[in-house]
Amino acid sequence: MRKTLYLSALAAEAALCVGLSLARSALSGWLSDAVAFPLEPLGVLLRRMSLSGGVGNACAIILYVILGLLPCLALVPRLKKKALFWGDVLLPVLSAEVFFALYLMVNPGLMRPWLGMAGAPEGGKLLLGGAFYTLLVGYAVLRVLRRVQGEASGGLLRGLNLLLAAVNAVLVFAIFGSGFSGLLDSIAVLRAGNVGNEHLLGPSYLILALGWIVSSLPYGLDVLVVFRAHRLLREMAEDRYSEAAVAAADALAKTCVRNLTITVCAGLAYALLQLAFARQFSVIQTTVILPVLSILFVLLALLIARMLRDSREIKAENDLFI
Repeated sequence: MRKTLYLSALAAEAALCVGLSLARSALSGWLSDAVAFPLEPLGVLLRRMSLSGGVGNACAIILYVILGLLPCLALVPRLKKKALFWGDVLLPVLSAEVFFALYLMVNPGLMRPWLGMAGAPEGGKLLLGGAFYTLLVGYAVLRVLRRVQGEASGGLLRGLNLLLAAVNAVLVFAIFGSGFSGLLDSIAVLRAGNVGNEHLLGPSYLILALGWIVSSLPYGLDVLVVFRAHRLLREMAEDRYSEAAVAAADALAKTCVRNLTITVCAGLAYALLQLAFARQFSVIQTTVILPVLSILFVLLALLIARMLRDSREIKAENDLFI
């Protein structure tokens, strides 16, 4: 059941990414609006309150101060427990960013004077919202790292499972979000440069689509690696010395080796295809595959498999001796 929900969530993410990419012309401002949430709506609210009269302006100032101080207020319980760590310095920085962002959201006419060319309506919202979420996510990551340092192996395995799930979400976005959007951009550029010759662009469309598939192939194969890693962690949580855990580690290593082989062969085939039929294409995409990370994953997977098998053999020998 959990695996079905997991796969359904990834499929839904892929469909959403494709839909947003296809409808991006109609949703040209959706990204900046999403990144600016909730800062922009709060800025609009504060502005309306401020313009409503003296009482409204006073209430707006009080609310503005409270909202800006919220990140710092999160330090109070940690101060009482004397549980501060160096990453907590980001909370005052986040508080200052909220003050600054809300002020510019209340006074959007000041974005360009304060932010320069980046202060255009859409760019300003992206910059302010992006800084807010970067600080927020950065602090959350540091807190998680701080917490897992003291966790037992079971807690570390659960945390790693969650991290792998997040990795899969990023991989799906790389394929169907940024990757598919890049394909649409390439097609648009191709059409704009060949007005009146659209009927001759069939082979070029095909090579662009194949290029997207080849460039996305490592990400898609890495999704399979993540599922193998989930299985390995599940077996290790039950018994890290079991034959099932060793078999899961071997399967992970074999998957990594196979995926690296497929990636390299696909890149070679794509390059040779373009070379053989270059006269048929109006566009050429140069793809040089340097699978450094994939090689690293292969070596790590092989090392983990060898270590688990050696550990199991040592434990079996100790059990016989006892």
